[in-house]
Amino acid sequence: MGWIKKNLFWVVGGLVAVGLLGVSFFYLYVNMQKEKQLDEEIAAKLAKREEAQKVGVPGKDAIEATKQDQQRVEKLAGSTLDFFRPVARDLPKSGSAFQSRLDVVLDVLEKSAEASAVALPPKPYFFTFKPQKEAVQIDAPNVVPLSMQLAEISAICDIIFKSKVNAIDNIRRMPIAKDDVGPNEFHDKKAVTNALTIHVPYEFTFRGLSSELAAVLDGLAKSPYCFLIKALNIEISNGASATSVDSTTPGAPPGPMPGHDPFRSRYGALLRSPGAPAAGGDGDAAASAAASRYSMMQRYGRFMQPQQPETPPPTVQAPKGPSILLDEKQLRVTMTIEAVRLKDSKGTGGGAATGAAGNPPKTTRKSATQADPTAAEGGN
Repeated sequence: MGWIKKNLFWVVGGLVAVGLLGVSFFYLYVNMQKEKQLDEEIAAKLAKREEAQKVGVPGKDAIEATKQDQQRVEKLAGSTLDFFRPVARDLPKSGSAFQSRLDVVLDVLEKSAEASAVALPPKPYFFTFKPQKEAVQIDAPNVVPLSMQLAEISAICDIIFKSKVNAIDNIRRMPIAKDDVGPNEFHDKKAVTNALTIHVPYEFTFRGLSSELAAVLDGLAKSPYCFLIKALNIEISNGASATSVDSTTPGAPPGPMPGHDPFRSRYGALLRSPGAPAAGGDGDAAASAAASRYSMMQRYGRFMQPQQPETPPPTVQAPKGPSILLDEKQLRVTMTIEAVRLKDSKGTGGGAATGAAGNPPKTTRKSATQADPTAAEGGN
């Protein structure tokens, strides 16, 4: 210990040198590990480079082919948009402009129905737009959704009129304004939207033959607008049938006239004696005596008269015409149709539709009003 005390400076210096030597070795080891990691990354990048060189660098021909494929995809997308052509164009911007257009469209629909011999519900019929027809003012947020519904109903009615159906019994649509109430003209279905389109439901009930129903389906399929049939209910239409025989019908047996006595009309000649007056006084007494004599003859005369053989009724042969295999009957059809609109932000044909009395529609991903700010909630 004495030596350490005498050479303390050298001892401390040696310990510090050993410590520094250990730190240097540790630093060297860490840097060697980092260098090794960098070498591995460089080797991986070099391997990728060699692979890329083996495949080949895209030249001018490859770039031109890629551009042609892109143009082909854009053209295909443009042709697909033709199937989603908007029905409503140049939408009115104010309530007064919508009411003016409503008057024109209703007049055109009535004339088209009359020209096609299609019966409508009792007049005045407003094609589900009675609240707007009677309203003094239309709320501004409801103008665009109502205009879209008016255009879509008009387009579907035009297809039905061209199919020459017998009658349109009822039309129902989704309510927009707070005044759109009533089960006869409005249903409880909501508009459904996804990332690209909005589906607005309508319900049409009409009567016609099977050929006319086929014409309606063909017209919807060939329409330039996107109409989807979501539900179809067909039943036999119960038309007016006469269950009682009228006395004026040809071949019907005539009924008795008021005050008519069938006994006197049939046996009046026997009840009157020759030269007796028809009625009153002694004529009635003679008629009574003759009636009593005829009653005795009717009671006992059947034993004195020989029985006549009964002749069988003549047999009626069935007509030899062609047998009826199919009896065409009128059908009553209830059809749910969805009008498909593309989402846009300009309000020129796409856009959203709001629910009943301003409630937002049922959505699958996000609200329709978020997709189109121009179609705000109705009934405000």
